Amino acid sequence: MRAALAACLVSIASGWLAGCAGMYPVAVTTRVPAELNVTPYSRLLVAGFVGGGIDDVDTNAETVRLLRSQLRAARSLTIISADAMPITRATLADPAFWRRVGEEYHNPLVLTGIVVLSSETHTDLGYGEREFFDDEGRRRIEMNRTAVEIETRTLTARLLYIDGQTGAIIHARVFREETSHAASQTVPALSSYFELMARLVPEVLGTVSDHTVVGPRTLLR
Repeated sequence: MRAALAACLVSIASGWLAGCAGMYPVAVTTRVPAELNVTPYSRLLVAGFVGGGIDDVDTNAETVRLLRSQLRAARSLTIISADAMPITRATLADPAFWRRVGEEYHNPLVLTGIVVLSSETHTDLGYGEREFFDDEGRRRIEMNRTAVEIETRTLTARLLYIDGQTGAIIHARVFREETSHAASQTVPALSSYFELMARLVPEVLGTVSDHTVVGPRTLLR
């Protein structure tokens, strides 16, 4: 009885392996619609942002310039060219202000919000190598725990999508991204800004434009 059962299991396993041998991966493209319904709009105004944090980076001007460039490439809406607006926190919650902006630019979808790049330094313990020669002249490497100064730069953003006709906020997203490096390294603040914004930009594009995702799928021959 056991011999028959064992033979049966071997037969099933052999059949499964044979089936696997006939499998092959393919790339499948899936269309993902925009998170926000933008059909009521033909134009998008990246108005400006409340900036702050590291003085070396003008997060208002840089964010307006970067997002306009990326959104133009997506070609879902016509991106309005205009100077970056000086935005305050009070302005963000003022529908009357945004209605006036909407009247000036023919009721577009407006993108605004808060973008802050901040920096913080802290001490962390790590391992470092110490090279020395022993009493017999042999080269030795010793691992020691050392204190290392780490700088962490954080990009905090709250993006608001506003209806230019009503002045109402119709969509909001909050982001927080960070990157760290040894404080002894010379890393320009603008470099950290672009590194962190590279993680945020796909979320913005996915909010206002359809996009495709390519992923693997396994098929049988």
